[in-house]
Amino acid sequence: MPVSPWRVGQLSPTWTILMIRDNNTVMNLTNVTTEQLNLIIYNSSKTVTGTGAGTFNIASAVPGIVTYQLNSADVPNAVGQYYFRVEVNFNGITPDYCDYISWIIQS
Repeated sequence: MPVSPWRVGQLSPTWTILMIRDNNTVMNLTNVTTEQLNLIIYNSSKTVTGTGAGTFNIASAVPGIVTYQLNSADVPNAVGQYYFRVEVNFNGITPDYCDYISWIIQS
């Protein structure tokens, strides 16, 4: 799911994210609500720099596909390489994550 190149301040289009784990299995989001989803934003060394303030929608439970509408607070102000991934809280069980998605911000 490419989202690059992206511009500083760009808020659209809405992202469509196939929820693939790093072992190439697709998540089943049956009974998951949007309140259980969180966008985690990382810098180039994959250190957390923030969490998303935008809006999720579950487009498909099986296979797990979500959409995410960015908020202006989500987009880094500095040009460079970033990553993001979606955290899923499966009702108190250890959270699960989709694989890192590369995000290149340009001026």
